[in-house]
Amino acid sequence: MLYNRSREFKDIASEACNLDNKYDLVIGPVANDDLALLFRQFSNGLIDVDTLVREMKFKKLTNQYSFHTKKAIAYLRKEGILRE
Repeated sequence: MLYNRSREFKDIASEACNLDNKYDLVIGPVANDDLALLFRQFSNGLIDVDTLVREMKFKKLTNQYSFHTKKAIAYLRKEGILRE
């Protein structure tokens, strides 16, 4: 869904809206510049949903984790050392 990319989507009652932090943790793909361009094209009616999905299949996606509450942050633990 594109709601998290839209500053105009404010339907707090919707499951897709987390402005009220109803979800402690949100996990989803990171939209790099290529994906952001596709989303803008779709949002502006320049491409249809089939084109959006087809083009997204060829993009390498990585996930991002967004911690929205102190409860979610409390589960974080430092594991090991990356560099010394």
